[in-house]
Amino acid sequence: MQGVILVGGEGTRLRPLTRRTPKAMVPILGRPFLEHMLDYLRGQSVDEVMLALGHQPDAIQRYFGDGSRWRIRLTMQVEAEPLGSGGAIAQFRERLREPFFAFNGDILTNVQLAPLIARHQQYDAAVSIFFIEVDDPSMFGVAQLDGEDRVLQFVEKPPPGTAPSHWANAGVWLFEPWVLERVPAGRRSMVETELFPQLIAGGERVQAFCERCFWVDIGTPGRYLEAQLRLLAEPALRVLPLRPWPALAALCAHDDPAALTPPKVAPDAELAGPVLLGSGVQIGAGARLIGPLAIGDGSSIGPGATIERSVLWNSCTIDAEARITGSVLADGCNVGAGARLDAAVAGQAALIGPGVRLNDRSVEPEEVVM
Repeated sequence: MQGVILVGGEGTRLRPLTRRTPKAMVPILGRPFLEHMLDYLRGQSVDEVMLALGHQPDAIQRYFGDGSRWRIRLTMQVEAEPLGSGGAIAQFRERLREPFFAFNGDILTNVQLAPLIARHQQYDAAVSIFFIEVDDPSMFGVAQLDGEDRVLQFVEKPPPGTAPSHWANAGVWLFEPWVLERVPAGRRSMVETELFPQLIAGGERVQAFCERCFWVDIGTPGRYLEAQLRLLAEPALRVLPLRPWPALAALCAHDDPAALTPPKVAPDAELAGPVLLGSGVQIGAGARLIGPLAIGDGSSIGPGATIERSVLWNSCTIDAEARITGSVLADGCNVGAGARLDAAVAGQAALIGPGVRLNDRSVEPEEVVM
């Protein structure tokens, strides 16, 4: 089966992490986010994927190539200008001759697609949409449904208190290929605000598939962090497996830990809860790592430092007695001795000086905070 993944956006909500890294390449438990999506889709019998690229496409093209590593046929199209969800999907209309899926490029889920396909066929739908129940629907596209879960109204990001339901568009759509004839060629268009309402108004069947399952939008730093902490704490939700480092109470994201440089952990360092350590990580004397927690390749944690419920990318340096809680640090960040970070987000190569206190603060790439 075919699928289209929309990964062309700039990831503005995820800044500063996406200033220099496309959203599809931000690491989730040590591997690019898009790698998790491709592995999930292969397990759902989607064997051909088209990537709609835009912002910073080079890194994605280099890493994923033709998709053979994941046993998926992969093709890519770079948008010269942003085309929106509708325009991005319509780029591939000549290749999409059978019912196909389209996916927002910022979601992790374990929804099973076979029942969605069966429901789509049962009702001879033009489009079927996976909906997830949310507490606050004001940030999502929300549906009003009839007794057969037919979509009667589709409201994009309704003001608080006005939503017709709590069933939110989860960014997984199953299209009949003829529907793309309704998408204007060569200009920006949105399926959420144009195509879906037009189909409904014209009497075409737009079918809801409502499920309560694992689903997360990683599009903000807070949700990006919480998704990884949950995946660490709940192994059954992971698409890509984690393996134990030999002779260490820590996890490895790579397929063959024995082929890598193992972490070097001081004898009196404390590792508690699920802790993911990259290749070549060094943990100093008396350091405390309290999971769920992920630390990327080549990072160094100084003596007496404490890191708790956080995600550090590759080559981060945390000096002695620093304390980091509920934070995300991108590649090459340096945190000085005795600094305190709580709910902080730092872009690539940011420098936080000794003794600095950061609380709920965002730091841009290469920014120096003293």
